[in-house]
Amino acid sequence: IKTQHTSLIIYYQNEFLLVMQNKIVLASSPEIITLVDEQTGCVVTTDILRFGIKVKVILFEPPPFWHDSNHKKFVNYKIFNLELQNENN
Repeated sequence: IKTQHTSLIIYYQNEFLLVMQNKIVLASSPEIITLVDEQTGCVVTTDILRFGIKVKVILFEPPPFWHDSNHKKFVNYKIFNLELQNENN
């Protein structure tokens, strides 16, 4: 995600599941969504995430088996009850 100084909505439940901007899904599980502190580069985990922290969002491709329909159903954000209105993905 290459956006500078913008607001994103990030849904999480023990891990980052979904990243949205202006009601558009930018990233979702099974992609590996990682946040790092903008100033220090240190990883920001869900337990230390707070309002006002400036972070960079980094995406990693998941292992190929997570794209398999047999496995993807276990990591899709919808299993965490994140049904979205006006969903684009």
